[in-house]
Parts: sequence; C-alpha cells; structure tokens
Amino acid sequence: MSALLSVSSLTLPRSLLLWWSPLLLAITHPGIAAENTTKASATPAIAHTTTISETQLNQVSLPFEAIKKLGISSSKVTAASVQPYQSYPAEVSVPPAALAAYSTPVSGTVQPAPGLHIGSKVQAGQRLFTITPIVSPETRLSLMTSLADASGQQQAAEKQLAAHTLTLNRSSQLQAERVGSQKAVDEAQANVALAQASLQAIQHKRHLLQQAVEQGATGTYHVTAAGPGLLGNVYFTPGQLLVAGARLADVVNQDTLWVTVSLPHAHLSRLNLTADAWLAHQPGDSLAAYSLKPVSSMPEGDMLSGTRKLVYAVQAKGDIVPMQRLTVQLPLRHTQRPRLSLPCSATIVDIYGNTWVYLQQQATQFTRQPVFISQSTAQGCVLSDQRLAGKTVVTQGAQELFAIETGYTH
Repeated sequence: MSALLSVSSLTLPRSLLLWWSPLLLAITHPGIAAENTTKASATPAIAHTTTISETQLNQVSLPFEAIKKLGISSSKVTAASVQPYQSYPAEVSVPPAALAAYSTPVSGTVQPAPGLHIGSKVQAGQRLFTITPIVSPETRLSLMTSLADASGQQQAAEKQLAAHTLTLNRSSQLQAERVGSQKAVDEAQANVALAQASLQAIQHKRHLLQQAVEQGATGTYHVTAAGPGLLGNVYFTPGQLLVAGARLADVVNQDTLWVTVSLPHAHLSRLNLTADAWLAHQPGDSLAAYSLKPVSSMPEGDMLSGTRKLVYAVQAKGDIVPMQRLTVQLPLRHTQRPRLSLPCSATIVDIYGNTWVYLQQQATQFTRQPVFISQSTAQGCVLSDQRLAGKTVVTQGAQELFAIETGYTH
C-alpha cells in the first residue's frame, strides 16, 4: 500500500496522468471501477424517430403511363340545384290488380303443364293446367245456365266499361279546358282500369263455359295464363278430382309493385305529394335508378300510430320484392337551392364507414380527403359543405387509388 501511495503522490505530466488514471482507479478502488463499467454497458442507445404528418399518408403519386392504364379521370366540383327531401319508412307490397286467381270451370281431374312449379315464370297465353271434365246431364244443364249468366255479366261489364270510358273522356276534356280537376281524371282512369280487368275475367270465364258446353265430356280443357307473372300458390295435387269452381292456383305479376309510405299527418303540408319520390340508397347502389310514381287511391291512415299512408308505384327489376322494407325520400315543397355535388363514383367508403374522395393536386399527384354526403340521388352525391368548391376530384378510378395507397380493395 505504501508503494502504491508513493506512486500516486508522484508529480507526473498531465498526459501521463490521464493515461494512468483508469488503471490507478482499478487498482486502488476496484468496486467503483466495476460499477462504472456496469452503468456504461446498461445505458441504452438513443432511438432516432421521425415524425410524419397525417397529410403525407394520404398522398398517391403515379406516372402518366399508370394513370392512363388505370383509366383515372377527374372533373371539377360544381354547384347544382338540389331538391330538398324528407326520409320516411316504407314497405313493398303487391297491388290488388296484380293477383290473378284461376279456378276450374267444370268438375274433372287436373294435371299441371310439364315443368310447371311454384315460382315458375309464366307468359300470357301459356298453358298452365289441363282438365279432363266429368260432366253429367245435371252438370251440363248447370253449365248452360252458368253460360247464360256469364253472357249477361259480359254485356253488363261492357256497358260499365263504356260508361267509365265516357266519364274519363269528359273529365280529360274539362281538365284541358281548365275547368275540371286532376283528381277527377285519376278517379276516372282507375274506374276504367277496374272495368277492363272485370271484363277480361268475365270473357275468360264465358269462353271456358262455352267450351265445356260444346265439348261435353269428350274433350279436355286447357287453362292458359291471362297475363305474365310468377306462379304463386297451387291448391291441388296432380290428378286430383276437383269440383267446378275449385281454386287452382294464383299468378302474381311483380313487374309493378306498390310502396306504402307511413308518415305523420302533420307532415303532409310540407310535402309535394304530386311529385315523384325516390329510394334512399348508398353511393353506387342499384336502388338509385328507381323512381316512384304517386298512386291515386283512397286516403288511408293508422289510428293507433297517428300516421297517414301514401302509395307509390315502382317498376321492379328484380332487386325489389314484396314485404321488403325500404326508406323513401319524399320531396318537400321548398324551392331548390344550389349545392355542391359530384358523381357518386368519386366517393369511397373505408372499413370504418368514413367517406373519402381523391383531389388531383397535380397531373400525377392525388390527395385523399374526407367528405360528408348529405344526399344521394341518381344524378350524384350532394356535399354537406362548400370546402371543395372549384377543386378537381377523381371521378373514375378512386377505388384503384385507394387500393394502391392502403393495399385494401372493395
């Protein structure tokens, strides 16, 4: 220890002292040296992080060749007149005139046409059933009586149709002279349609009865479809013996459906009930192509809920079926006002339900920006604010840009 002390007490140059200091510390104080070594080894390396702005994550840059291959096109956001509306719940149903019920004109065994089953599509004039009659003398007398009654009913139906047609012509003439009302014309048209349907049914019944009387028990009778539709219910089994007047089947024509809208009585004054309505839908949805025409019918309401029912007709194309629940947008009486709109193909919806569009900043640079859609119609999507006024947005190819940026596709 004395030797060590004597060495440490020597007068040495500064450079030599700095070189000997760690060695002397390890010899004289080994615990302190080991502790410093442990601390030095335990000190973690400092991590360098880079902060990225959120706007930088929404940028997509593509060369001109890629833009051309993807078919990306853009246009400026412009203002357009938009009809204000109010949304109400509705339900789809089959109109009464669309249901055609078929029954047996005579007693006999019934066989369906080959390949005919529930849900089959039938056309006007298509053979549905074949009846082999069993006619007794008493039955023949009954058929002749029924034929006479059917002839009288046909004459009465023809006169009723002629009377309703005359009323319709008078109502139309008065309306053209600005004397009559549209309501009278609509009621006359409805009466003419009902009279035509009744006359067709009676004529078909009389034709079958006349055929039964002429052929007796020797021939067979073919029941044909009076119009197109879907075969609904069938009320017999093949080969079953049915009495005259037994129900055979129902054919439903679903080309035109009714949409019944329920709304409070207090809202009637603010709505334009004579204008067409449309279905609520998402951007790009097929329901955007549907237009609802108001149907003239007797006012109907629900006393329990205090609501009024409005009926609209829609030409169905397969994606609207009876008993389906929809949301209908009815136009208001307010005047149209200009709002910013863009094609619905320019919008994309992410997995969280947020709606985005791509702004074209430069010829090859695009920026994704959130938007809020206040209304979607067949003409386009209406924006809730004016932030994008005059800016250029991608109208075709937004989904491709979203897939390139995020890696997710729809």
